Amino acid sequence: MNKNNKKAFGILEIILSILLLSLFGVFAVPFFSDYVKQSKQLQIKTDIMLIREGIKKFKIQHILNTSNKAVLENLGDNDKILFTKVLQQGIVAKNDHQIGSWSKIDTNSYEVWIQKDKSLVFYYDPNQLTFDCSNNIPECIEYSQ
Repeated sequence: MNKNNKKAFGILEIILSILLLSLFGVFAVPFFSDYVKQSKQLQIKTDIMLIREGIKKFKIQHILNTSNKAVLENLGDNDKILFTKVLQQGIVAKNDHQIGSWSKIDTNSYEVWIQKDKSLVFYYDPNQLTFDCSNNIPECIEYSQ
């Protein structure tokens, strides 16, 4: 018996392993990135729903406490953390055009990116206490439901 007989991976085994990992990466990465995109789209829909529910909650609390018409001039005074008057923690404003990023356009207009090159603009109406998409495109309907 040879005491110096060492077992190791051969070059062919290493190449085969790299090839299999590469093939796995080719198919898994697009599949995974599609799930990431879907989760960001769901997060946008959830954000919109929570903002609307926060406005409704404010309206109901105000009517129960004062018996008057609810008045909420804006959804938050902070340009870095949005919707602080209707959400407990707000949403951090970002201008990076990433899917799911929100930014404040003006006092009552907000922009959310649904794709790297497409955004939706939502307008808060303080008289009607509504938060609606102001674009006339099919995505507005999809994200507003």
